Amino acid sequence: MLNKNQKFAQQFRHLLSTIKRCYDQNKSQIIFKTRLNNNLILGKLQALGYIQSYQFFKDFYLIKLKPLKTEGNNTQVIKSLSFKKAMTPKGFISVNQQKLNQRREGGVTINFLTTDRGVLTSHEILEKNIGGKLLFIIK
Repeated sequence: MLNKNQKFAQQFRHLLSTIKRCYDQNKSQIIFKTRLNNNLILGKLQALGYIQSYQFFKDFYLIKLKPLKTEGNNTQVIKSLSFKKAMTPKGFISVNQQKLNQRREGGVTINFLTTDRGVLTSHEILEKNIGGKLLFIIK
């Protein structure tokens, strides 16, 4: 039986995989049934330009995706999504490790990390000079 954190992680992975799959299938919106609160992650994805908007209703989210790239349209699209258990033995990434990753990847990937200040992107942890535990990576 899964505990509360494992259920949330499983639901979270399912949400992100669904968004990626819908982009791959060129869909414009998603109805995602859930009772868990995903506002924080969806807000970050919207701020970064990966989704157009989202609304939460009683038991589901209505997520509107941005149209795929056309001439003159610079829509961010999730090309690759990976859930890494750990880059280090405990999954913790320090600021120095994140700076190294940014240089190696050329700023193309965005890491989402959980910190004592909430879920932050790789850019935010570099600004705040803190480390965190890796949740997932978007390319």
